[in-house]
Amino acid sequence: MIGFDWHGTLCELVPHHFLDPLNQVLKALGQPSLEGLGQEISVFDTIANAAKHDRRNTQLALHLFKELYKENFISPYNILPGAKETLEFYKSHRIQTFLISNHMEDLLLHDLKRTKLDSYFMHVIGARDINDLKPKTTMFNRFFMSLGAKHDSTIPTYYCGDSVSDIIAAGNAGCQTILVQKRPIYRPLCKPHTWVENISALPKLVNPTLQSTPITFVR
Repeated sequence: MIGFDWHGTLCELVPHHFLDPLNQVLKALGQPSLEGLGQEISVFDTIANAAKHDRRNTQLALHLFKELYKENFISPYNILPGAKETLEFYKSHRIQTFLISNHMEDLLLHDLKRTKLDSYFMHVIGARDINDLKPKTTMFNRFFMSLGAKHDSTIPTYYCGDSVSDIIAAGNAGCQTILVQKRPIYRPLCKPHTWVENISALPKLVNPTLQSTPITFVR
């Protein structure tokens, strides 16, 4: 099996898709708008803080954010070069693929349908609340639990991501990790098993002839 992150790995991260609806939610809550999105604070955190951690108001604000987000213009044109061809390779060779992302799960499913990639993934796991977010292994644990008796731990599970949190979470969950990045600036921080400059290189590393043997990567 081989898994992927979503934003930055398969799909272009378009900040205004998040920022515009988030600012509308903040306005409805009587809070000042944001000029940009920070890596260290999630949408969950931002909305909860703006709603002063009132559970009912937080849930209403999250619902509004999701409805506004769905009006964005994500499309097949937002898919990164080589991503669809790579997924098609694994599908044609009957290698199961899965998706684990910090993106809210229902919005992740929405994006997959809009970009017409939903048919490529056997399993899609997204964040359901703040406690799910990588670098925690919560979503990976949920994924492996969903496999149950079907999971053969002797066959390596690979995970490809573009950030430190992707690699740390996947590595702690027992996956062979692949950092996808043009320049391996994160490599010393997260110590992936390997890195590739472009996702198009993946079929050369993880292919049907290597399914039963862990790949020895250069660290």
